[in-house]
Amino acid sequence: MATMHLGRITESGNAFLWLLTSALTVQVINTCDTTIRMQRLERYTGVGQDFTLTCNAQCLDPNSTVQWYLNDKLLSNDSNVKLLRDNSKTYRLNVTAAQMRHNGTYHCQTRPPAATSNNVFMRVVDLDVSVSNASLDVREGEAVSVHCAARSALNATLFWTRGNCERSDTRGGNGTLHLGRATTSDSGHYNCCASIPTGIPLWRSKSVQIRVTGTTQVKAIVSNCPLIYYLLGKTAVVLLFIMLICFLTYRRH
Repeated sequence: MATMHLGRITESGNAFLWLLTSALTVQVINTCDTTIRMQRLERYTGVGQDFTLTCNAQCLDPNSTVQWYLNDKLLSNDSNVKLLRDNSKTYRLNVTAAQMRHNGTYHCQTRPPAATSNNVFMRVVDLDVSVSNASLDVREGEAVSVHCAARSALNATLFWTRGNCERSDTRGGNGTLHLGRATTSDSGHYNCCASIPTGIPLWRSKSVQIRVTGTTQVKAIVSNCPLIYYLLGKTAVVLLFIMLICFLTYRRH
């Protein structure tokens, strides 16, 4: 009889342990924490640039999925937005050639809605560059000044170069191109370069063409026009003749 009671107690204890283990297992499975792991909660990207957001799901039910929202509106795949699933835990939102319509607050949520991630604010910004003159013709020895300005939500860095903005070694300067005494070697195209500190720096530029005419060139042009000298000489003779007639007519009166 003692052995029978002991067996019953053992069976009851095993059943209790099984129920307790099952309850704890269910509790762990039903506890889900979906987050977007980003270094900052506010990020900048430039118009035309790409960006990616990642949602890491924890304890996700196999029958569940993750959906993305922008300003509380459900997102779906289109020409600029791609919703990707890398594995059972990682979901990515890829935006290519971002536009102003991609500006706003993003979050992801499980479906069915068991958990919601933190918000990530993406600000899409643009950069506009303008110059005071797009083309200038000056004489050799004259001073040249061209002003450049940048308009953006972020502070822009400005400099002038005669090459490619992103490949130029020039990083100093400001928004004014000034040539104290222009020479013919100064003729050419100049770029006003501007950049803003988005995730990948956004560049914009405006081109200015400067043509410097040398004094020797002016003399050569005149010397190659004998017809002009001939006409000027004839005109001077006719004017002198008219003045002589007027003078003689005046003397007679």
